[in-house]
Amino acid sequence: MRKRITAKNPQGVLYSEANLADGSIVYVFNIDKSQEKWKGVRYFFLGCEGDDEEEMVFVQRKNGQGFTKFFRHRPGYIKDRNEPDRYLHNYSELRIKQRFDESAESGEFLVKYYEEEICPNHKTCKLTNDIECNGLGKARLKTINLRDMYDTCTPEKGEDKYIADLLLTNSKDETIKPMFLEIYVTHKCSNEKINSGYKIIEIKIIKKEDADCEIIENTGDVADQYLFLSYSNAVIPPQIWFHGFEKESSFDDYVQFACFYLLKNEDGSFSGVSKQVNCAEVKALPTPKCEQCFYRPLSEISCADLYELCMAKAYYEGYNVRDCSICTKRNQCKDKTDISNGCSSFDVDINHVRRIIDSRDVRWKVLR
Repeated sequence: MRKRITAKNPQGVLYSEANLADGSIVYVFNIDKSQEKWKGVRYFFLGCEGDDEEEMVFVQRKNGQGFTKFFRHRPGYIKDRNEPDRYLHNYSELRIKQRFDESAESGEFLVKYYEEEICPNHKTCKLTNDIECNGLGKARLKTINLRDMYDTCTPEKGEDKYIADLLLTNSKDETIKPMFLEIYVTHKCSNEKINSGYKIIEIKIIKKEDADCEIIENTGDVADQYLFLSYSNAVIPPQIWFHGFEKESSFDDYVQFACFYLLKNEDGSFSGVSKQVNCAEVKALPTPKCEQCFYRPLSEISCADLYELCMAKAYYEGYNVRDCSICTKRNQCKDKTDISNGCSSFDVDINHVRRIIDSRDVRWKVLR
């Protein structure tokens, strides 16, 4: 009859890892009792090195042509704890520390989290009704190398009034604020710790393999909105949060505009200027001489076509404009200089003006 295993009788539970006295992890498949170096070695439950009550026994049993190897508690071991959860937490803590320590050779321990590109003007922008704004709602995955900032990873280390499962520090530069790596098996990181001002990476561990996953944010305010990953035919990663990280990134996805300004000259006449600007540079009346402004996304109209349209509208509304684009001789005149100061050959082509206006939306876009 098989021996029943209970929380108070955990010596029957078999483990494939244990701690050596120096805190390092040892795996059963690496142990060969025939080798001298393994004689007299003591093994401890993960995270409890040096604790006599937590000493483990290495067992090797004949199994056909080979051996079955495992660790178990000593007979008589009794502890009122959730043994599997404690083991999973301690294993994950030590395995991630091991990964960090081993990264010293390559100099890379990469983690990734989502940043949100936010236009600094998105709350006050007056163009949102005219364009499809990209100012809010675009995310990108940012990669950082923790080895660039930290060289030490310590389990169960205190910082201020908080205890980190793994505390990352810089032994050469104390001005670099430590970072917490938190292992979530049964207890999530507390709100107090999350709001402490420290950067925290929290990893939900369900199985041992989760301790070897890539550390990529997939849960949180930004990630929840923009993470559309398909896990079909793939291993579903554990939940990972990045608390306390700056999630707003620089914004450069401005919409390009063709912009026209109607300017008043000293003699009372009007001239126009058309240029390409981005949405952040569109201004209502940029100078005191500016009488009207007209703008359209560059995807809808070129600067040259916008200029012609606006000069036609200005003339039609009674502004004193004299411009080659609306002159009857626009295709014949060889002297297309600035005629705002007078041109004896200027003669408005009113039919051309009407055709331009009838073919396009010519509302002045007034920004207030």
